Amino acid sequence: MSAGAHLAADLEVMAPDGRIAHLSAGGGAALSVPLRPLMAKRIRITGSLLRPLDPARKAAVADRLRREVWPLLGREVRPTVAAVFPLDRAAAAHREMEKGAHIGKIILDLG
Repeated sequence: MSAGAHLAADLEVMAPDGRIAHLSAGGGAALSVPLRPLMAKRIRITGSLLRPLDPARKAAVADRLRREVWPLLGREVRPTVAAVFPLDRAAAAHREMEKGAHIGKIILDLG
C-alpha cells in the first residue's frame, strides 16, 4: 500500500518469483525501480485501483473477497498488531501512526 516508499526494502526481502501489488500511489504517481534486483529474482510488479471500476465489477470483487478471503481472516491470515489504544485515546493512536515507526496495525479498542 505504500508504493515506492518501501520498494528497496521490499525487493531485498522478496522471494524469487515474488509479486508486489500496489493498491495505492502512496503519495506519488512515479516509481523508480532498480531493474537488476527485479530481474535477478524475476519479481513482478503490478497495480490496481478500484475507484475507476464500474459498480458491477466492484460488487464482483466484494463478493469474491467475502467468499474467498474473509473466511481465512483470523485462522490462516493474522495481522501483526503494533499497539492497541482505547477509543478515548484515538488522538494518541493517530499520533503514533503518523510517526511511521510502527510495524503492524494500530487498533482502537471499542470495548
